[in-house]
Amino acid sequence: MGMSRHDAYYEPEDDYQSEELQQEIDELLKYDPDYDCTELSNLGEAISQANDDVQKTIRDYIEQKDWAKLGLKLYTISLEYQEASAEYHLTK
Repeated sequence: MGMSRHDAYYEPEDDYQSEELQQEIDELLKYDPDYDCTELSNLGEAISQANDDVQKTIRDYIEQKDWAKLGLKLYTISLEYQEASAEYHLTK
């Protein structure tokens, strides 16, 4: 049985611009204190901007006293927020 076009595997060409953008984001996160995800003011901002599901997860971890999961969740929220913020400012 022949392969239809819907079954074909598509591999996009490398997008140089997106790689370059990611490198610039990484540089900001690494060297610019305004994008430091461990800075308490940045962490607080990221938490306050989190959606209801994420905030519920944070509350659940606190209630369960699961400090390891809470710490990882807070770090992840802040990192993702700072990445999105850096990307926004670089592409604006």
